[in-house]
Amino acid sequence: MNTPGHLPSKKGIVKYSRLLLTLFCLSLPFISFAQQHDDIRTLKHKLTLSQPDSTKMWVYSYIFKYYSAIDNDSALMYVEQGLESFRKTGYQQGQVKMLCEIGDYEDIHGNSAEASSNYLEALNITKTDGDKNGMATAYNNLGAEECKKGSYPKAIGYFIEAKKIFDVIGEKEGVFSALCNIATLFDSEKDSVNAMKYYAQAEVLSKSIPMSEYVITLFVNMGQFYTDRNDSAHALPYLKKAVSLSTEPKYINVHIGALMSLGNLLYKMGKEKEATPNLHQALALAKQNNLPDFEAQLLTNCAEIFENEHPDSAIVYLNRAVALAKATSNNPAELLIYKDFARFYEKRKDFAAANKYLKLSYELSDSLLAIDKAKQIANLASLYELKLSNTRVNELEVLNHKNKWQRNIIIGIALLLIVLIGVIWFFYRKSTRLNKNLEMSKSELTDLNNMKDKLFSVIGHDLRGPIGNITPIINLIEEEAPLLDEHRQLLKVLKEHSSALMDTLDKLMLLGQSVMKGKNYSPISFNANDLTTTNIDLLTLAASNKNIDIENHVPLDAQVFGDPGHFDFIVRNLLSNAIKFSYADGKVEIGTTQNDAEEMITFFVKDNGTGISDYAMQHIFKDTLKSTYGTAHEKGTGIGLKLCEEFATANGGKIWVEPGENNGAVFYFSLKKG
Repeated sequence: MNTPGHLPSKKGIVKYSRLLLTLFCLSLPFISFAQQHDDIRTLKHKLTLSQPDSTKMWVYSYIFKYYSAIDNDSALMYVEQGLESFRKTGYQQGQVKMLCEIGDYEDIHGNSAEASSNYLEALNITKTDGDKNGMATAYNNLGAEECKKGSYPKAIGYFIEAKKIFDVIGEKEGVFSALCNIATLFDSEKDSVNAMKYYAQAEVLSKSIPMSEYVITLFVNMGQFYTDRNDSAHALPYLKKAVSLSTEPKYINVHIGALMSLGNLLYKMGKEKEATPNLHQALALAKQNNLPDFEAQLLTNCAEIFENEHPDSAIVYLNRAVALAKATSNNPAELLIYKDFARFYEKRKDFAAANKYLKLSYELSDSLLAIDKAKQIANLASLYELKLSNTRVNELEVLNHKNKWQRNIIIGIALLLIVLIGVIWFFYRKSTRLNKNLEMSKSELTDLNNMKDKLFSVIGHDLRGPIGNITPIINLIEEEAPLLDEHRQLLKVLKEHSSALMDTLDKLMLLGQSVMKGKNYSPISFNANDLTTTNIDLLTLAASNKNIDIENHVPLDAQVFGDPGHFDFIVRNLLSNAIKFSYADGKVEIGTTQNDAEEMITFFVKDNGTGISDYAMQHIFKDTLKSTYGTAHEKGTGIGLKLCEEFATANGGKIWVEPGENNGAVFYFSLKKG
């Protein structure tokens, strides 16, 4: 391969820096099972023997790590089997270990929400049994997940909590890990002062702890810190030190990372001949040590470096990267590589090829979104069926209890009157039949529940996913393709309709949660003006499209006692409707009719729109599926108003509508004062 003659892109360096952050945030290093155990059959056999839970915990962990490299389904099966076993025996340390393993599995496969859920459950268990080390590790894992979501303040909070606990128990390695996580996070946020502060603390502490991949990664990150700020004089010593310290086989992961960062820096300094061997060595080591995810990331980075001077080599790298992502079922990595392909071809004006890879990325993204939504819908269906099942079971149990009471009376009478033995036998048989019917009903309801799960999963994939893909495709067409005015207008109408469909589906999901899970009422005292202002800001764009002013007359000190989520939904829905039904160049007002002598505070939302008929005022909160159109032909369903009524009632208030003084309509709703 020829030596490229240009510097690496900033994007490539940043992507790799994020990879290092992800590697560092993992609370425990991934140790290859093959290095510790040669016979998986021996370990499986141990699970069948009577052994302490502490021994079984490590056996399950080793089996999980073994299969993680070759069979994801088997890996997940064994770790979930271990979790169920420890739940039955009440062994909390084993539960925490298995939950963290599952969290790591979900994290690697891009399921951040599932990973966070498992880490939170592990954290709650450690709080009950006083496991400080496990608690700090859980905080570290949660911080890593919040990093990936972009919720940096929350992530820093988790890392600081981890550091405090590690300080208390005197765990220097834990304190060091937390300091590095905080520093790297501030680094990614371009907060150089705080980043350097925590990097410096970590560097001082590294001198008093054993050498590890975490210590070496600190030097890599500090080198990257100075690289990003074009300070090669400070960056180069740190990266060279990281490379020299990581030559042992047990540091292979961080050694590859250090070589890559050093290669990037040398290219940035214009030292191509020194940079290329480092990049080649990094790729060779990743392939040699069977690290497909790492190799795919390195190939993508090299493709960005070579794409201008050696486009053919760049394409080869990208093809190899996407093949590795597919082979390991790494969907998030595959999605990013498709986008890199599209960007590569866009630069070369090959829009047909660019569109091909954009389409592949959208299809993969749609598939991942559909799977997530299908899980939500399936959970809703399961809750609903479970609720019905419990109701029917309770009815049968009540009936069974009643019959037992009758049977006991008959038995008492039979002790006095032998002639009633036949009657007693009759009631006994009847009770037996009821018990059998109860068991059969449970089995039938379980089958129905499973069928509903599958049905809602199909609906979530086939309906929600494709509709959600319409808007980004329209945006792409509007941005990239030259269009006639009438075509652009048609695309605008299509986008509005697709947005309306998405809004309807989301409200149906919320309505389903309200019906199946209950109202979920969590009242507190809060400031109404703050939430009102936030919703006005969110709807400013929609209002400006029709040149409508939104006036906020809610007092700054207006306090409400209720569920802030319910209040937020009611205000947003009423303001959105007011904008939809107002004429252009009009205004929408929101305020209160507060009376200090009353226990309730009444809010109003007033528009200058099409008005409302007497019939509509009587049925507006009942006909939830009747379509309505705004002044700009915006379409609605009425589901939002039905939810507004449910939420107002759940908070002890009510909602109603009256005609405006000069046409239009005024919606009122009352809530308790804070």
